[in-house]
Amino acid sequence: PHVHAVAQAPLSRMPAAGQVLSLNYGAGARHTLDAAARAGRGASDGLTMLAAQGVEAFRLWTGRGIALAPVLARLRAVSRGD
Repeated sequence: PHVHAVAQAPLSRMPAAGQVLSLNYGAGARHTLDAAARAGRGASDGLTMLAAQGVEAFRLWTGRGIALAPVLARLRAVSRGD
């Protein structure tokens, strides 16, 4: 039950531009993302953070930047089993 505590918080009190970030991804993030949508707030799951960390790590290690979108798309495909 405590896993979904953030989703039970009064998200409607957040500023209109507030964003909700679930550290979970896939089915584990669904409850929080749905709660954010019901409150009219933007939301991202943990896969977005994981991809962004990977992109930044790649830049730090290699000195070359890569785009987030294709990395995130590939992670989503892998997490779906594609």
